Amino acid sequence: MVDAHKTANADKVKTIEGDPAAMRPNAESQRVRIVASRYNREITDALLEGALDVLFEHGVKEHCIELVRVPGAFEIPLALAQVGGTPIRWDAQLALGCVIRGETAHFDLITEQCSRGVMDVMVKTGVPIAFEVLSVESREQAEARAGMGGSTSHRGRAAAFAALEMADLIQKIRRHD
Repeated sequence: MVDAHKTANADKVKTIEGDPAAMRPNAESQRVRIVASRYNREITDALLEGALDVLFEHGVKEHCIELVRVPGAFEIPLALAQVGGTPIRWDAQLALGCVIRGETAHFDLITEQCSRGVMDVMVKTGVPIAFEVLSVESREQAEARAGMGGSTSHRGRAAAFAALEMADLIQKIRRHD
């Protein structure tokens, strides 16, 4: 069995990894789009605040961040796929939302199609998308994941870190080619 953290041969090959802190020197030119659902807005707004905190902490400038609000999680992939009338090239995008299980199959349909749509956009565009559309059983779970009520977990912050790391990684891979 191979230990995922220890491989004898990994030191022998070139390794490329992203680093969110590496974005700091280029922060003024980094462009990040956030697509956030209005459904379960209190939860989504908490995710958004955490994500923005991390982006600002890493030096991303306000004028380089675009926030797009959509009605619900189902609409997130379409908004992510849009570039508008300008040739803006996003360095990273974030998908923020919250779907709480109810009494019908609607939860399963929305969460599956949202995640599939986001993945399709990411693969098609080559722009990293941090996916933080919470799929939870209860409001209490959502609040805990959104850093509310004293929770130390904050998936909005985690999404921003992942977006910055992946943006750095993609830039390194493209320079390496």
